[in-house]
Amino acid sequence: MRKNVVATKSFLGFFFLIVTLLLSACGGGRLEGDEVIVNTEPEPELKEFTSGVYSGKVKIDITADPELRVTNKQSTEIILQFIPRNKDNLPLSSEHVKVTMLVDDSQITDESHIESSEEQLAFNVNFGLVLDSSYSMLVSHGDNEAFTPMLNSAKDAVQKGIDIWSGQKGNFSFHTTWFSTSIYSSIDTTNHQWTPNDLTFIPRPKSGDFTRLFAATDYAVEKMSLDTPEDQMGPRDQNIILVFSDGVDTYSYSTLDKDTAPLHLNTDNNAEYLKLGRDTTTLEDLVSRINSKNKLSVHVIGMGNNINITDLQAIATAGNGLYLQNPNADEIDKPFQRIIQEFTTLQTHGADIPLADGEYKFTLHVENAAGTDFADYTFSFKTLEGVAEIIP
Repeated sequence: MRKNVVATKSFLGFFFLIVTLLLSACGGGRLEGDEVIVNTEPEPELKEFTSGVYSGKVKIDITADPELRVTNKQSTEIILQFIPRNKDNLPLSSEHVKVTMLVDDSQITDESHIESSEEQLAFNVNFGLVLDSSYSMLVSHGDNEAFTPMLNSAKDAVQKGIDIWSGQKGNFSFHTTWFSTSIYSSIDTTNHQWTPNDLTFIPRPKSGDFTRLFAATDYAVEKMSLDTPEDQMGPRDQNIILVFSDGVDTYSYSTLDKDTAPLHLNTDNNAEYLKLGRDTTTLEDLVSRINSKNKLSVHVIGMGNNINITDLQAIATAGNGLYLQNPNADEIDKPFQRIIQEFTTLQTHGADIPLADGEYKFTLHVENAAGTDFADYTFSFKTLEGVAEIIP
């Protein structure tokens, strides 16, 4: 199926505090065959920021094939999942854009819209953190240690996801893996379910700790695959892993503890976790495992004065994800917020439309809040004898 995303009538204006948030292209991103047609008229030189309404450029990033079906009421249900973006591919929130849907250029009425609280628009997000708790996170970051700010930002990121999904049909879940010489994994028990606050009680690194980045990330990918098998995921469900490290791996070659039974431990606030062993894991092993997953995106934040950029970028590339580098510990929360914004700006819109058998054109119209720029995503479809399908 060929998709067209068309941006026209471009009057690039201001954009509202976007540059301090968010990220460029994300995993799960653009589908094969997408074509972006952008107006080439010269842009007027305008200020980048304003305290008013967002009036900058709009693009549409379709993240999954449209879903169509004929209901038992003989109406046609259409569901779309997408991320609105600005000219730099940074995601735009629902406050920045207005969304309308049209069939054959006629706007779909409000009574045909599917509410976000309804089951048809449900989707789940499974969020995995992989955090570097080796000694370098205390001593290799200039004048500031990175470990504590990392935990605080991880806490804020998870809380953001929980808050967003409290009003969304579907579930948000998270799991945390951290690593030094060993691998550690959070456990939810009947007595204690891990909360964002528990992340701040992960034990501090100790002098002499090694680094097991590849093995820990490989474990996190494996665990997520076991917890949420891809063949049991809905078409809009998201598996997302965020890795945080300076990228220096010194101990994933080890086999000393590969047969060691998991050791149950508790943080100072009584959150339970496992200390784990693992077999030798190379970067190639990790990349291969990530590549084998179709519904997983892996994003990486590199931090420190001596970052192994090559290995971290290889992990992000395998996960069709983002690599961000932020060596300033005081600004460590910005990359986390940029990652979180990527999936919290994911929008799902649906319509249930009474249509007779025939061929139609569907248009998703996304306009900036100021009404000065828009993008359209269109496709043709047909309904016939209880079946609705896209026309290639």
